[in-house]
Amino acid sequence: MKATDLIDHVAKEADIDKKAAKKAMTAFVEGIIQAVKSEGELLLPGFGKFVMRETKERQGRNPSTGETIEIPAGKRLGFMPAKAIREQIQG
Repeated sequence: MKATDLIDHVAKEADIDKKAAKKAMTAFVEGIIQAVKSEGELLLPGFGKFVMRETKERQGRNPSTGETIEIPAGKRLGFMPAKAIREQIQG
């Protein structure tokens, strides 16, 4: 599924136009980013938890050359789905 497909789905299900659905989706994503940046996590009951994770500096390989490179420490966004979501996905 592409972002445009999700926007179309939200527009249809919420009975709103696509422009409003896109604006709502953008605001939702920006809200997640702001919450995780300031609080370190965002819990959405029944949906899941977004968490900021710290990664350590590590060694890796350049896939083109095979050369060993240093991958710097950083942050990444993780998501843990709620139990109800996991159960729906698994059937």
